[in-house]
Amino acid sequence: MGHIFGREREIGILDKLVESSKAEFLAIYGRRRVGKTFLVDSYFRDKGVYFHFTGMKGATLQEHLKIFRSAVKRRLSGGEIGKISSWIDAFEILIDEIEKIDQEQKVIIFFDELPWIDTRRSGFLKALEHFWNDYFSRKTNAILVVCGSAASWMIEKIVHNKGGLHNRLTAKMRLEPFTLKQTKDFLEGRKIHLSDKQIIDLYLAVGGVAKYLTYVEKGLSTPQIIQHLCFMRDSPLVSEYKILYSSLFNNYHIHMEIVEALAKKRSGLTHSELLKAIQRTSGGRFSSVLEELSEAGFISFIPTFNKKKKEGKYYLVDEYTFFYLTWIKTATIDGKNALSSDHWLSLHGSTKFSAWAGFAFETLCKKHISEMIHRLGINTVAASIVHWVCPHKESQEGLQIDLIIDRNDNAMNLCEIKYYNSVAHFSSESARKMNARRERFRVLTRSRKTLFNTLISVYGAEENSHYLEAFDNQITADAFFVN
Repeated sequence: MGHIFGREREIGILDKLVESSKAEFLAIYGRRRVGKTFLVDSYFRDKGVYFHFTGMKGATLQEHLKIFRSAVKRRLSGGEIGKISSWIDAFEILIDEIEKIDQEQKVIIFFDELPWIDTRRSGFLKALEHFWNDYFSRKTNAILVVCGSAASWMIEKIVHNKGGLHNRLTAKMRLEPFTLKQTKDFLEGRKIHLSDKQIIDLYLAVGGVAKYLTYVEKGLSTPQIIQHLCFMRDSPLVSEYKILYSSLFNNYHIHMEIVEALAKKRSGLTHSELLKAIQRTSGGRFSSVLEELSEAGFISFIPTFNKKKKEGKYYLVDEYTFFYLTWIKTATIDGKNALSSDHWLSLHGSTKFSAWAGFAFETLCKKHISEMIHRLGINTVAASIVHWVCPHKESQEGLQIDLIIDRNDNAMNLCEIKYYNSVAHFSSESARKMNARRERFRVLTRSRKTLFNTLISVYGAEENSHYLEAFDNQITADAFFVN
């Protein structure tokens, strides 16, 4: 097995498949570039006879059959293979080759980018169903792995299949981007050592996407890394945005319209506000696009406290998308413009940088809610994550709390998320505002729960009298780096 960093849970799942004495059928899905193919290849390549076939976006049925024939010849047969005219024929040839393999060896069949293979009228999915139900599921040494980046397609067609593959999966795996802890482990596995703060700053820009992290070079600080990845001639992430969305989604322009609208409104948009922002009408297609973006990990939906579920808000949560739309898109044109070597560092301290970092850090915290709950010691009582908005009125300004942890022990944590480069110092005025916010929330929501003001920041705050007056507890960034 090759070196796999930050995927201990997933390796545990794969270990069970290999140790099994029955046929296993695994579906893997998740955002592009998170390392799905790398994980499967690295883990299975020395576990037995391993056959890997990858679909091509936009390829015809005949093109796919041609490359499948070549793959079987190269990886399994070594001899001549006759012409293949359908996927039924293709699987029959695959069966013939599998029958030649010693029953004591594991046989791992991996179909990668499944949504690209199952083109319209190709018959692939039906042939796969027959292959599994009639043959492969009966073998005790068999492991079938199917993978796709179009998460909504994988869920509908494979995980929740209503046809011949209904309830056939023996395991499923949604591969997420790395957490901060996994990102640190991944980088250190490549002998790249950054401080926790610099890892956070890198995460704000590119998230925990494995492919992006492979571009990180040893011996550079985070500002230098971001400069190299995003602001140099031919930087790898300059042209990634359109490639990413076009490879994942059909009619991807509406997906881009939605994320671009959400990037402009970091306080989130309701369903109706989002429709208005992109000037489209409601319908099944719009709802499907929202589901596709959500399943792929680009957006998330957070309910509003004391409101019906549909009244919640959508947020852009993909770090690279937000970073691209905020900085890269306006800084370069198709990667042809060369910027100064310290372009990114020169932006630090600007008002725009502070606003971006603040919003990006909020997203980071929401993605690490489990670590926050663990640090607060409320694992058994935390019930839900919500937000709350009080519209502007003539007598009072508007108020929004982006993260509230509702609990089953008659309490709530009202979170104040702040991105600071040093330890925070709170004044009497800051304390007054925090307590006023809590009381206003209590009055307007008529909540009878105990309300805790919770500070979340990188280095925390000096626990002076004003801090103690305003906050009940705080979470610092070290909480995100604990297993």
